[in-house]
Amino acid sequence: MRKIALLIFLAVWALQTFGQGKLQPVKFDEFSSLPKVNSSPLIERGNRLAKQILKEPKSSKAVIIFYNQRKGTFPLNTGEEWADYTKGILMNGYAIPLDRIVILDGGYREHATLEYWISSASGLLPKPTPTFGKSDTVVCPEINVAADGFRQDRKKPLIFSVSMKGDDPNRKPSFYWKTSAGIISKGQGTNSVAIDLATTEATRVTASVQIGGLNPECNNFDSGTTEVGMFPYLYSEIRYNYSYLAALLDGLYLELNNDPQLRGLVIFYGPRVGTRREVISRMNAARQYLGFRHFDVTRVVIQHGGFREEEAVELYMVPSGIDLPKPSPTVDEKFVIFTDEQKNKNRGRR
Repeated sequence: MRKIALLIFLAVWALQTFGQGKLQPVKFDEFSSLPKVNSSPLIERGNRLAKQILKEPKSSKAVIIFYNQRKGTFPLNTGEEWADYTKGILMNGYAIPLDRIVILDGGYREHATLEYWISSASGLLPKPTPTFGKSDTVVCPEINVAADGFRQDRKKPLIFSVSMKGDDPNRKPSFYWKTSAGIISKGQGTNSVAIDLATTEATRVTASVQIGGLNPECNNFDSGTTEVGMFPYLYSEIRYNYSYLAALLDGLYLELNNDPQLRGLVIFYGPRVGTRREVISRMNAARQYLGFRHFDVTRVVIQHGGFREEEAVELYMVPSGIDLPKPSPTVDEKFVIFTDEQKNKNRGRR
C-alpha cells in the first residue's frame, strides 16, 4: 500500500510539474513600488535576471510579466515602463537576443509590479494574476495652484492658475475658487482666475480651488500663496552645473534687459566635502562667462553664500530699492571638510 501511495504521489507531482510533458515555468523574482524607473533596485533585479538567463540553456526564455498600478496619474503604465527597462538591461547589457525575452501584460494591481519567470523553449508561459480590472482603475491628476505676484501693480489683476498634470484628457472638470484677499473679478469656474487687489492692502494672497468631476478616491483640492509687490524673486535654484548655469544666466539677463529697474544676484554655496577654492573657481567662471557674453556685469552681484550639505546656486531678480536677500547656508564652515587640505596634511606626516 505504501508503494502504491508513493506512486500515486509521484504521478500527481509529475503531472503538476510537467503538465502533459511540458515543463512549467519557474518564478525567479517579484517586486513592486520602486521609486523610479532607473532606480538601483530595478537595475540590480534586472542584472540578476540576466545573469541567471545566461546560466540557463539557450532554449530557455526570460518571461517578464508587468502589472500597471491601479491608481495614479495618466497614463497608468509604470509597470510597462519597468518591463521595457528590464528588456533593455537584458539586450543591451548582456546581449540576450530578443527571441529569448517574452513580455506579458498582466493587467492591474494595487501597485506597479514585475514578475520575472524562466521558461523552457517548449514549456508553458506563466499566467498573469491581476487583482483589478480596467474598470477598477482610477486616474488622479497632480494638482498645482500657482501665481506670480512679483512686482505686482495693484491696479492690475493678480492671476492664479491651476495645472492638472497627468489628468485623463477626456475629462471635463469644473473649478470653484476662493481667495484670502481681494475679489475674484474674472474666471470663476475655469482653470484661471483674476483677483482684483484694489480693495486690499494684503501683501500675501492665497487662492484655493476645488475641482469637480474627479474620482472620489482622488484629491480634488489645492491652494497657492504669493507675495504681492516688490521683493527679491528667486529666479532659479540648482545644483551646480556649468552648462545649465550658463543657460540660466542668459535667461536672467533677458529679464534684466527688459526692466532696467531690476538687479541680479547669484549666490554660490559650497558642499560639506570639497576643495577650499571650489566655490571661488566657480564664481570666477561665472564672471568670465558674463564677460564672454558682453553682459553688463554691474547689473549682477555674484556672492559666496557659505556651505550646504550639497553644492548649490541661487539666482535672484531684485527690484531697485529692495535689499538683496541674505545667503542661507546650512553647514558652518568649521564642519566643512576641505579635501585638498586633508591631502596636504597627509603629505606633511610622511
